[in-house]
Amino acid sequence: MAHSEEKNLSVYEFIYVDWRRVASLIAQLDPNGVLTALETSTSTNKTLGLDVQANGEAGIPLVKKGSLGATLSGQAGFGSAVNRNFDASDLAPQTLLSLLEDRSLIQRDASKAILGGIALATGKLHILDLDVVSDSWESIAGAGEAGIGSLAGKIFKDPVAFLFGSGRKTWIPMKREFWQLGTSSTLTHGHHISGKWNFLGVISKVPDSKPSPSPQNNFTDGHHIPQVLQSMEVMRKEMGCPLDFYSMTPLLGFREIKAA
Repeated sequence: MAHSEEKNLSVYEFIYVDWRRVASLIAQLDPNGVLTALETSTSTNKTLGLDVQANGEAGIPLVKKGSLGATLSGQAGFGSAVNRNFDASDLAPQTLLSLLEDRSLIQRDASKAILGGIALATGKLHILDLDVVSDSWESIAGAGEAGIGSLAGKIFKDPVAFLFGSGRKTWIPMKREFWQLGTSSTLTHGHHISGKWNFLGVISKVPDSKPSPSPQNNFTDGHHIPQVLQSMEVMRKEMGCPLDFYSMTPLLGFREIKAA
């Protein structure tokens, strides 16, 4: 029985944690706020019985002496305590998952995902992280690819994750400061990190077959802002989130590790 329970144990490996947004959500869901420290205390108490008898003489000098007898009994207690302090900040990701799950706030069905909803996407993970190669395209690629790679290196300052599975394709732009694997993941894995991965986040875009509406009619004639906005649309079309992808603002990226 003990062996069966042990096999069901698992832990999470987190490769992305947006600590600030995770803490913000926990503070909204738990009136006690974010747990930052834990303290446990253990104590040991012992009691010792005491029974003492004494006999002798007592008197005042130059005055008649007399006899003295006394009996002393009672108990004496001895105790010791040990306090242990723990850093509980790393519990925040699991705490958020539990709080959201308890309130049924996690959407797993891609067909029911809505803008602004919190969803859990699962599947095969690919990472676009050009930081380690952005200055080396001419050395590692052909002349034509070098130009595209150099441009991409300037655009993608932070890594982007792509998750394929569970009936959805998800574009996940990340912040480098919260990406736990760093640029070494490119040298280790290339663009594909093996395994089944999960990303929890807020849906910021759902698949759409229509391009963004033109802002031309919202500005006076001759204004240059519509041209700039249209250039941004071209950039999105060429190197940004595809129309048939979901887009997610990520909170957590992780996989479950189970006992063999």
